[in-house]
Amino acid sequence: MKKTGLFVSLVLTLIILVSSAGNACGDKFLVKHGTLTKARCMAGIKMGTILLYRDPNTKAAESALGKDLERTLVNSGNTVRVVETSGDFENALRNEEFDVVVSGYAAAQSAERILKNAGKTATLIPVVEKENESEVHAAKERFGSVIKDTDRTSTKSLIINEVLTKSSKTS
Repeated sequence: MKKTGLFVSLVLTLIILVSSAGNACGDKFLVKHGTLTKARCMAGIKMGTILLYRDPNTKAAESALGKDLERTLVNSGNTVRVVETSGDFENALRNEEFDVVVSGYAAAQSAERILKNAGKTATLIPVVEKENESEVHAAKERFGSVIKDTDRTSTKSLIINEVLTKSSKTS
């Protein structure tokens, strides 16, 4: 009788230890109804309000700021506004508050002037063509961060997140 009770308690202890080892290193927090979700666990992200200007006249900005980037930013908790005409872009800059404005390089230069005149402090991130190294260098010097038109969506999202994090630390 003593051996049976000891055996049962040993088996139960073993089962408990094996099940907790299966959910080690934070995996137990990803468990949903007994199965892991398909979503990846993301690092802490600073959320913000972002304006994307898909300028139809700028190939780089139009292709780089597609639906994938918009969806990625929204899924990570950001508020995203997308405009596609220069009039809507200027109205949004004057009348709304944004943490980050992403547009083509030429539009970012005019946006800088509009924001300065309106007394707003949004951070500008220009989109430049990767092949144009002089423009990439000039944009980095002027704005600090640059998105290249050939960057992956995850890289673009990471650049925007870094800018949001930096701006939250300085304010």
